[in-house]
Parts: sequence; C-alpha cells; structure tokens
Amino acid sequence: MNVIVNPSEVIVSLRAQVAASPHDAVVRCQLGQMLNAIGQRAEALGQLSVAIAFVNDPVQADAVAMALREIADSVSAIQDSPISTIGTPGSESDEPDGNPPQDPAVERGIVEFGDANVTLADVAGLAQLKQLIDIRLLRPMREPDLAKTYGRTARGGLLMWGPPGCGKTYFARALAGTMGLSFGSISAADIFNMWVGGSEGNLAAVFNSARVAAPCVLFIDETDAIGRRRSATSVHLINRNVVSQLLVELDGARSSNDGVFVLGATNAPWDIDPALRRPGRFDRTVFVPPPDLEARAGILAGALASVPIGQLDVVKIAKRLSGISGADVAFVARTAIDAAYEEASSGGRTVDVQMRHLEDAADRSHPSIDEWLAIAQIAADSSDDAEMFGPFISWQKLARRER
Repeated sequence: MNVIVNPSEVIVSLRAQVAASPHDAVVRCQLGQMLNAIGQRAEALGQLSVAIAFVNDPVQADAVAMALREIADSVSAIQDSPISTIGTPGSESDEPDGNPPQDPAVERGIVEFGDANVTLADVAGLAQLKQLIDIRLLRPMREPDLAKTYGRTARGGLLMWGPPGCGKTYFARALAGTMGLSFGSISAADIFNMWVGGSEGNLAAVFNSARVAAPCVLFIDETDAIGRRRSATSVHLINRNVVSQLLVELDGARSSNDGVFVLGATNAPWDIDPALRRPGRFDRTVFVPPPDLEARAGILAGALASVPIGQLDVVKIAKRLSGISGADVAFVARTAIDAAYEEASSGGRTVDVQMRHLEDAADRSHPSIDEWLAIAQIAADSSDDAEMFGPFISWQKLARRER
C-alpha cells in the first residue's frame, strides 16, 4: 500500500519540531530540504544556514553544506541576473527605473510591520511577569518625564527567555499592542543565507525598516541563533559576522534607534554572546515561565471555545497540568476535541467535549520541556547572574509547591 505524503503537512510538523528544539540541526536540515522541494528556496537557505551553526558532527556538517550548494545551484539556474550579495537569494533587487527600493527588508519579504491586534489583557495569568514588564518597559513610556528624572528609559533591548512553547512570541505581540505600537517579527531563518555579506545585509535591512516604522516593536525570535557566542568552536564565520552586525544595529552607531523597541526571545540565553547583554543592547531580561494555573485554564477555555462542549471544569483539569508548556496544554485540549470528534463521526451525531475526554487527554499528556528544564538548571547552577536566573529559580520553587 502506497502512502501519499502531503509536503505541507510534513513542513508544518517540522516547523513545530524546530520551534520546540531550535538547536536540532538535523530537523532544520530536513525542513530546509522540504522547503526547497516546494520552491521556497529563500527560507530553505535560511533554515540550512542556521542549521550549520549547530552542527558538531563533521559528517552532518558536510551533508548540510551539500544541501546548501544544491539549493544555491538551483537558485543560480533560474535567475537571469547575478545573485545579489546583500539580501535574500531569489528576491527582487532594484526597481526597474534603477532606484533602490525605499524599504529593502519589506521588499524582500523579510519583515513587515503592522498592528499587533492583541494586548496584555488578552494574556491569561502571569501576573508577576506582567508587573515586571510594566515596571521595566511600560511605565517609562507612560511617564517619560518622571523616568528621565531617575535616569530610566525604555530604550534598548529586552530579552525574554524560557522554555519552548510558552508564548514568548504571543507575549511580545501583546506588549506591542499594549504600547500602541506597530509590530514586526523576524527569526534566524529570515536573516541567514550563504551569500557573502547577505546575512549582515538582511539584518541591516530589517533595522532600517524598523527605523522607518518607528515607533514600533521589533521582535527577534531565536536570538541565540542570531547572536550565538562567537567564542563557541562550532560557530561558523557567517554567525560571527552577524553577531557583529547585530551589535552595530543595537548600538545605533550608524542610525538612531529612537522609537525602536527591540524584544528578543530565546530558549537558551546561556548561548548568547555576552556582548549582546551589555547596556543599551539586551541589557534587561525577563523569564517567561510555563503557564500558571490561571493561564492554563485560559488556554483550555480558549481552545474549546469554538467546539460543542458539555459541563466542563477547566480549572480542575488545569490543576493536573502543572509545570507543562502552553503548547502542551493546548495539545491536551486538541486531544480531547479529537476524541469527541471520533465518537461523533462513528455515531453520526454531534458529541460534546466532556470532562471524561479532557481527563483522559490529561492522563496521556507528556511534558515536552523536561529536557529543557534539566539544561536550564545546569546553566543556573553554574552562573552567578542573579538577574537572569533568579526568577527561574523562584518559579521552580513555586512549581514544586503547586505539585
């Protein structure tokens, strides 16, 4: 029996795996090859260029390099003009009249700024995190004169870190919405490509776009991949150059960053180059923990809002899901919905999602962040950075008591 594989479904699955394990070079390589197979060569190059930074095995490094060359050859074959050394391969260069585009990053599809559409009021739970964000970022904006009196400013970068699947991207978008600013988001795959100067050029174009869109929030996902420690033996020369370019852009050495609020997100802050943590760069950090009880209940309620339900006690289920990621909580709801759908499909009638569906799904749930927690604990034990790891240690104590 032949099994027909839908490339789109495979890509969705691989994207989810990359989001959960950003440093998994093998999965990134598979995603890059699948993207190339359906003609999305620019993103394929980005994924593979990030993958090569995390490869420690020489055989794997050769395989990724070969995949990069194959894509590069296919790009060269379909282009009539020489490939630009600055920008994403396969993207359009100058306008027909010879004038450069006003906003290169937007022209190349790297980043686009728009309404955030959500605010912190839409984020369930996480009261302590919201209070910390209010003190460090929102109050200096609301009370600029008072903040100036005490030398406080909202300028610079804020680094959000925590386990995968806990809503850092959503939280960043909600921050932009609360601040009333436009929002633009990039990840490592949007920046990296194999062409000389291309990755640095993409990063410069993104910051230029942010300056044009100011006041705005520029969200940089996978900051550890873009700003990886330059001292690491596995770091490719391209990565080192990108880190240097990111330092230049954050410093605003060539252009003012007034009105550009940079939010970074990472699962592995211990892998970020120390230079990026200095004043004026990502000099403030916040730990985004797994969802608390209120947030877990909110995730369950939100996931079940559009399907037929019976009498449900989502708080009771949420209490059983302590210490797992938001993505894991959402998957519990999805599993319960699927179970009700299968019953409805077999019986030819509508079946409400009941407590038994949720309880069974909760019984079968498996936390996806246990390995991350172990790595983070090792990093915390070997670090004296109380600002970064203090909130993580405090959360662990609370999580143990909740269990």
